[in-house]
Amino acid sequence: YGFLERQGQANKEATIHGAGLSFGESGIVILGKEGSGKTTLALELSLNYGFKLIANDLLVVGAQDHDLWMFGGTKHFFTRLQVIKDTRPEFLSFFSESGPKDPWMTRTSILPEAIGVLTEDKPIKVKRAIVVHALANNDEVLTSPLNHRWCRLFLYENLSKYIRKTCLPIFAGQDDQYCIFSPILDTPALHKNRVYIMEHLIGSSGLFHVTGGYQKIAKFISNLMQ
Repeated sequence: YGFLERQGQANKEATIHGAGLSFGESGIVILGKEGSGKTTLALELSLNYGFKLIANDLLVVGAQDHDLWMFGGTKHFFTRLQVIKDTRPEFLSFFSESGPKDPWMTRTSILPEAIGVLTEDKPIKVKRAIVVHALANNDEVLTSPLNHRWCRLFLYENLSKYIRKTCLPIFAGQDDQYCIFSPILDTPALHKNRVYIMEHLIGSSGLFHVTGGYQKIAKFISNLMQ
């Protein structure tokens, strides 16, 4: 995957951990830390607001001229048992019933076609990008600007982890022993291209933070994209 990422970044495209959805001819990038509700919101927008799934978990974004685009990625909902219990109990059948489970560590992958979610296969121009913290309650939506330095650190870590292989160690054996050193594929030119993409995320898409109940955030996003 690292070599594919290097090829993409040479063309000002990068893999980012997040969700991408389209509404009509424009799209939204949903970012956040692990467990912040990106998948929950992607499900809610797809099932109840007519959004199409571009990617969830691994999303390929790229900057061209003055626009930011989404090109695809992993089309599935990789979600936790606890999240489904709290927000989508009708999907509990996607989890195995054998034995007790840690609801936070137990995860499964749900394919869009298995739950009637439409997918988007063509490149989509990004209209907005947000960082979320979605809660499994009915809290009102609060929006706020992002701390300047935190935002830049968060984006740089997110867009650099695959080219620098910090999340792609090489394992060996049945017990997943760390194996050979995996060389970093980053270069000054690729760094420059990532910065170009990040400036588009911060600038042209108006990146900001949203928190609140997941259903109210989904409605907020739907209104935002009208």
